[in-house]
Amino acid sequence: DADDLRLQPGITMAASTPRKPAGGVAAVTVTPAGNLLRAAVAADGRAEAIFRDVTQLTALPLAEQRSSYAERLDPDAGPQRVRHTLTLVVGREAFRKAFTPALRRAAETEGLIALVTMASGERLLAGWSARFGTSQPLRPGSFAMESGIKPLDGTPVVVTLTCEDTDPAPELKQQEP
Repeated sequence: DADDLRLQPGITMAASTPRKPAGGVAAVTVTPAGNLLRAAVAADGRAEAIFRDVTQLTALPLAEQRSSYAERLDPDAGPQRVRHTLTLVVGREAFRKAFTPALRRAAETEGLIALVTMASGERLLAGWSARFGTSQPLRPGSFAMESGIKPLDGTPVVVTLTCEDTDPAPELKQQEP
């Protein structure tokens, strides 16, 4: 549920032991990388993130069961590299409302941090890492407007955000009171 991602200033989200779920993406909230005040992974593998301004957290109205998140390990590229790919499928009208000119500019200039809720309920903090902080955020990789295949498919916008890091995205638990 995207409403519980709207953090109040100073409220944190904590993470559990990393393991990746299967089953797709249920919800995504994005924010400019500069809106992340601080994030850290503790010795127990739990992470927390604190945002400067909750009004800059944008919940995206995803097309049902069409968005995805993938992490691909590329050991042939030297030291371990993980390529993060977040593919968002959003209806055209919803895209125009959610991806405001300011958010598009932020995506292109400073990059984005994404709170990704998997269909299993697990949450990931994509675009931030313990090693690189916000210097390797998600950035637009591609943008496509599609006609859909079937008459009821609608006309979705497909946005792919990518980044590279040395680790998988930290996992987040439900917001703590």
